Amino acid sequence: MAGGTGPAARHGRQGGWGARAHLAALLLDHPRVATSIGICGLYALGATTLGATELETIALSPLRLPVVSKPFIVAHDGAESAEASMAYHAARQRGGALGGLIALPGEGHTRLLDSLRAPDGALCRAVLDLVAQG
Repeated sequence: MAGGTGPAARHGRQGGWGARAHLAALLLDHPRVATSIGICGLYALGATTLGATELETIALSPLRLPVVSKPFIVAHDGAESAEASMAYHAARQRGGALGGLIALPGEGHTRLLDSLRAPDGALCRAVLDLVAQG
């Protein structure tokens, strides 16, 4: 879902899963992005990630940057990204940003994507609600 030229990209909506969720959060402040969704993102780099400096890890960590108020749905499957997803959502809430937290523990990446595709899926409903608000 991240990037691209499809209908969502043309209308300022974007998103991603895993590393793309992290990038979607970083791109939320772009003027052409109106809303986004991140699935199983980590939202913060460690001090030694990819040999980056401390300043680089701050600049590339949405959790450590000022909150962008545009709507962003944070979703996780209860696995390794759960803590980071909850921390990022909490930081966004403290900053007054819009968007929800969707937890589907035990669902796994594939099941989360199914939830996004299925008309009655929790992620699909959350995205449709977000679009209806904007």
